[in-house]
Amino acid sequence: MSVKITHLPHQAITTKYLGPTATKGSRIVASCAAGRVTIPFPYEAGGNAESHAMALLAKLDWGGTWAQGGQKWGYVFVRVMGDTP
Repeated sequence: MSVKITHLPHQAITTKYLGPTATKGSRIVASCAAGRVTIPFPYEAGGNAESHAMALLAKLDWGGTWAQGGQKWGYVFVRVMGDTP
């Protein structure tokens, strides 16, 4: 199998659920090396990690098509190759 890795100017985005504390409600953090956003957990939306990643993309002014994958600790979003910004 042949694998080609191309470096893009974007980083992978990860999302992670943070449970409630004595002073804060549940929330989800979307982060990458360039920044992060913390948003209250959207109970009415069922905790959609995609919307949190999109909030970080908007904050960083990043466009393009992104693919989502899961890990035990949260979700990962990466930019799709061959896409234009």
